[in-house]
Amino acid sequence: MEVDEAARKEAWLSERRKHITGTDVAAILGISPWRTDMQVWLDKKHLVEQEDSEQLRWGRRLERAILEGYSEGIGQTLDLFEYHLMVATCQPILAASLDARWKNPDHRPVDAKNIRRKNEEWGVEGTGDVPPYYAVQLAAQMLVTDTAVADLAVLFSGNRLECFSIYRDRELDEIILDKVGEWWERHIVQDTPPPMDGSKRTTDYLAKRFAKQTELIIPAKPETVAIAQRAALVSAIGKRFQEEEDRLKNMLRNEIGEAQGIEGVCTWRMTNPKPKLDTDAYIADLEKAVRDMLMVGHGHPGLGDATIDELRAKHTHPVEGSRVLRITYKEEPDE
Repeated sequence: MEVDEAARKEAWLSERRKHITGTDVAAILGISPWRTDMQVWLDKKHLVEQEDSEQLRWGRRLERAILEGYSEGIGQTLDLFEYHLMVATCQPILAASLDARWKNPDHRPVDAKNIRRKNEEWGVEGTGDVPPYYAVQLAAQMLVTDTAVADLAVLFSGNRLECFSIYRDRELDEIILDKVGEWWERHIVQDTPPPMDGSKRTTDYLAKRFAKQTELIIPAKPETVAIAQRAALVSAIGKRFQEEEDRLKNMLRNEIGEAQGIEGVCTWRMTNPKPKLDTDAYIADLEKAVRDMLMVGHGHPGLGDATIDELRAKHTHPVEGSRVLRITYKEEPDE
């Protein structure tokens, strides 16, 4: 990434933290399968770094190709955007990062998506039958741009491009505006964190926030005991499910035997061999080679061992421990 592009991206990310965007709205309404409002809060407060997975990077790479295919398919020229944020006039907290807009007076927003496969959440091409989290994202974009319709250009399975048109719903507009204003006031202005979630980002945030510990053991409250009870129960259930999953998989392995798999059911194949470095043996041989060179070069037996010990001491450092949560609660036996 060039310096100018990196600077533009950082400025865009910084500006996004001052607003609720379309993808944030789905999380705040509790309908996003990927994010919670806790994740939105962490992003807006800049308490964790923005996630940038390989899937997201490929989505950005394919975005322009999807939009070009959409443009050719419907015969409309587009204004394309990158690291550009538009703010709603009706609610300055609400904003949208558009992928593209029609150039003609319609000016409808167009969002590009790269989807692995088309499932039952998607309707017939040309309709507005799309998963609710995408519908809400497009609803927010229509609010920001004050347009009556928005298009979703979707590339399914890397080889089939379909277009869906979502029309504006005034009742949904009111829900979004009310929720955005209420959420921002409570969680950003008043700085009240949303309910905890189980994401790694939240775990990392808590570990960073409470990196130090004291010798204090705090007294148990009834609500805390209830949380520990539930955590212990979920853990026990999870172990039983894992054991059952392992048992069922072993039944399949036994059924497959030496074959490659069962048609239409499962496979049990050898993976390709991969080189693996035996680091312990490698380091031992390197140390021996260095020791031999040092002893031969100086003619002093033992100099090699001393030098190796010095090098080891130089590069050996204590590793700081991390805090580990262990549920110590145990159900008292009935009398």
